[in-house]
Amino acid sequence: MRVSPHGLCTGFALALLAAGCGGSSTPDLTGKNLTGVLDNGAVVALQVGSTSQAALTTTAASTAATTNSVTGTVTLASGTAGTVSGSYDPTTAAFSVTGTLGTESFSLTGTYTKDALSGSYSLGSITGKFIAFLGGTSTVTRYCGTYTGDAAGVFMVVVSGSSAHAVVSGDGGFVMGGSASSAGELSLTGNNVTATGTLTSSGVSGSWTKSDGSKGGWSGSTALCPSST
Repeated sequence: MRVSPHGLCTGFALALLAAGCGGSSTPDLTGKNLTGVLDNGAVVALQVGSTSQAALTTTAASTAATTNSVTGTVTLASGTAGTVSGSYDPTTAAFSVTGTLGTESFSLTGTYTKDALSGSYSLGSITGKFIAFLGGTSTVTRYCGTYTGDAAGVFMVVVSGSSAHAVVSGDGGFVMGGSASSAGELSLTGNNVTATGTLTSSGVSGSWTKSDGSKGGWSGSTALCPSST
């Protein structure tokens, strides 16, 4: 921990240590929900629970780690669903959950930045990317669909207010970031791909281009997303 130039901290709790010595500014997500999508057509819903920690001491070196419990569900495009559980570390903003979907083991690891959680997952021997926004289904909308053209695969979009993200199954899976305007205009970029389109409360469609000259179209809808349990 970087020592303030105005003096050493005399922390009586982890919060005081962080505030007085320029520590982590990651938010307290206790009681919060995250709603997202995976690049295999699945949807994920996570809930951050209470914290657990050992007794604190007056020195940063001996302060025990504090983590939040995390529970949730993952529902595949086939409808197969399973529960997951794990932890969120507010010091590093790292999430880690595991579970079983059908007969396959599942794990998800990611980092929370600003209002979104992104990272990687594994389902049996399959790996890919995911993205989730802070909020429940009342504030976060998921669009599940595909892209076609010079390449084809799964194209999943998640929108929260004026922010938008997508996960795409091509090139081993990648995340795109961008914006959604009040007029329904969507713009996304990532992995040398640019996608634009229009969205409504139930559907989205548009076109994509890649820096190598390849291009095509994409579309999705809320109805194509598997029902969360």
